[in-house]
Amino acid sequence: MKVHYAHGGGYTELGGMRTFLTKIREDIDYEKIFPSKRPRKKPNYLNKNREKRKQKESGVSGKNLFEEILKRLEKKKLDREKVDVLVIIDDTDCKLSDKVAREKFFASLEGFKKKAKEVFEDMKIIFIWAEPEIEKWFCIDRSSCLDDTRCNGKSLFIGIEELLKEPLIYDEEKESCSEKFSEKFKRILNECGLSYSKRNDGSEYLKKVNPSKIEEEDKFAAKGIRELKNLSIRR
Repeated sequence: MKVHYAHGGGYTELGGMRTFLTKIREDIDYEKIFPSKRPRKKPNYLNKNREKRKQKESGVSGKNLFEEILKRLEKKKLDREKVDVLVIIDDTDCKLSDKVAREKFFASLEGFKKKAKEVFEDMKIIFIWAEPEIEKWFCIDRSSCLDDTRCNGKSLFIGIEELLKEPLIYDEEKESCSEKFSEKFKRILNECGLSYSKRNDGSEYLKKVNPSKIEEEDKFAAKGIRELKNLSIRR
């Protein structure tokens, strides 16, 4: 049985998510339904419409991601293709760390699941949440993608450990974190003379992360990783 998956349109996920999922279950045939292939860093002037679509998909997350997934599911049905299992991976931008935002988030999620089940009634949906951003996974399994160095008189890993302990603050006006976790992560690396950008480095970091480590230490991602790991595949 094929497992379909979808995720936000960031460069990190586009370049590294399939590798991450394959580490969870290498016996699964994964097919991505959203977004399209990795956006080109330079425009392809021979196919402007395709490039515009890819740029529109870049950065898609949250409510917009769910809307795009529903469109792709409808297309699959029109094309007479069946989706038995759908895995969705997305950043939650501090929504799970704020009571009011969390309640609104799960209420909207129920609406999405209801609409998705109207397309494929028996489809199993698995969610793997990165709260607040996928860079948190790099901090959890830092030994796989970072070398510990000394900066400002202390270990880089100590700086990352301190970042993981910082409370996540949700900004209602922004509908996101008051300060992006990825920016804090980048700042810590920059202080140690290391560069980091989602476009150039994120996907390589993600490819090196061990999902079992994330399952052990990240309560937000653990349930989804465990569900995918224990999924019964029909041959």
